[in-house]
Amino acid sequence: MMKRVVTLTVVALVLAWVTAAAEAPVVIQTVYTGVSHVYSPDGTHLVSIPWPVVQGELRITGEVTHYMDLAGDGHIINDGQGREKGQEFQLDPFYGIFLDRTRITGTMELILFDECTGTMSGTCEKIHEVFGTAEEVLPYYPWAEPVGSVNGRGWWFIGTEVQVFIPVPEM
Repeated sequence: MMKRVVTLTVVALVLAWVTAAAEAPVVIQTVYTGVSHVYSPDGTHLVSIPWPVVQGELRITGEVTHYMDLAGDGHIINDGQGREKGQEFQLDPFYGIFLDRTRITGTMELILFDECTGTMSGTCEKIHEVFGTAEEVLPYYPWAEPVGSVNGRGWWFIGTEVQVFIPVPEM
């Protein structure tokens, strides 16, 4: 019993030391613009949506960067590779009534103006899928393709969005 208590105490002390030694995240204020090109599952171009200038912040912790823009959209970037990857759950992009599972891949580059401000450049692809039954989804997304089903409900592939991040010069 005493050996277990000593072992747990040592483990707790090591964890406390590692936590205390961990550096605080670096926060970088970013500004960028861009455009989203939205495609149906068969590759037909549906719409291009230009972005106004977006302000956000990057939080860099070790090898992972998390950024959130002012609209509250968050993304995870593998900072070492400059590769954005992650998954978001939000309302669908066109109607805002379905749960949208968005899978993100692409490459990003952070261009620093100084140690705490910068802009971003790159291209990311977002694969959009919504959740529901055929009766719920197809009236809104007649081009949707089923991905999987659970008890008649499942994910439907509704399209791909290519986001192009355009750097904004230092102001």
